[in-house]
Amino acid sequence: MARVFLSYDREDEEKARLLAGAIEKAGHSVWWDRHIRSGAQYSKEIEQALRTADALVVLWSKRSVDSPWVRDEAAAGRDSGRLIPVRLDSNEPPLGFRQFQTIDLSRWKGRGKPAQLPTLLADIDALATGSSATPPAAPVPAERPARRRPTRRLVAVALLIAALLVAGLVAWRLIGKPSPIPLVAVAATETSPASTALARDLFVQLGRLQATNAD
Repeated sequence: MARVFLSYDREDEEKARLLAGAIEKAGHSVWWDRHIRSGAQYSKEIEQALRTADALVVLWSKRSVDSPWVRDEAAAGRDSGRLIPVRLDSNEPPLGFRQFQTIDLSRWKGRGKPAQLPTLLADIDALATGSSATPPAAPVPAERPARRRPTRRLVAVALLIAALLVAGLVAWRLIGKPSPIPLVAVAATETSPASTALARDLFVQLGRLQATNAD
């Protein structure tokens, strides 16, 4: 159960009474100036109620935006993080309170329950329990795929091809038959970085072998 302080202007007393009844029916206690005892000091009684309230519901309207009392009470709720602003008509809250999300009851004519009553009760519950909206979890950066290492089979195949090419070139030099210089193409068997690196290294080694042959 939450202790709710209801701030409003006298001209909006009927709607304030209906909202107070709906909040109390939800299981909360509501303090508004109707609870001031006869003979009590007005400002002292209000200050005490403000200090002990869990939530401060302010009803903004054309009349309450100009009320010094409502502004002071709203400031107390704003500065302590307990403010729940409610708008009864199309008028905006005064400066200093427009940055807060306001529950819009401007279409409510004071008959039955307002459509936004569940939102109001949820905000009161959140302040009473000290809960708040959970911030969204930070996105987890996608892991880079592990670099594929050359398999033993791939290395063996590459070495076999290199050996065959070298053997062919050596045999050609030993036979000594006049023939044009052979053209050797080196291509990677797949597009992986490992296969590409092996093909490049083989190409370089064949180039060095060719450079040793003056013919």
